[in-house]
Amino acid sequence: MTIPNSITTARILLIPLFMVCMSYDWIIAAMLLFAGVSLTDYLDGYLARKMNQVTDLGKVLDPLADKLLVTAAIICFVDDGRMEAWMATVIIAREMIISTLRAVTAAKGLVLEAGLSGKIKTVIQMLGILFMLSPWHYMMAPGTQIYWFVIAAWLITVVTVWSGADYLWEHRRILRKL
Repeated sequence: MTIPNSITTARILLIPLFMVCMSYDWIIAAMLLFAGVSLTDYLDGYLARKMNQVTDLGKVLDPLADKLLVTAAIICFVDDGRMEAWMATVIIAREMIISTLRAVTAAKGLVLEAGLSGKIKTVIQMLGILFMLSPWHYMMAPGTQIYWFVIAAWLITVVTVWSGADYLWEHRRILRKL
């Protein structure tokens, strides 16, 4: 296994630890873990390109690791009331739809590349989740924290839907042939 794929695998294996931290309300530990795992997303891709170790496994594992991490976080946010269940459902559904389309097209020998909107979505999701995990919101006026959570949750949801629609529109000609 290549070094980049090992890093990606480690990212996936750390997700249950993140969820344990969230379950026990160890928010600082969860935030640091989430930040570290998110940063290694950049690292494994950089190393794969730099070391000329881009693999088919890495092309599958890397976006899977992102989706699993984001899904884990939003499930925890629904559990503790920071995000509405319908928002989590929309986000997870988008990820499943796009992943399924990629798998189907890959089976036919076609590659549906991630576009700019997908990269923006990932950054917004990661930053929004980090914001929702960060302790600085405790310094705000009492009772206003929930409004910031709502704004972050809406931003994550809207950007996720937008990027999914953009992805489908961009690849519509290929998708019509399926």
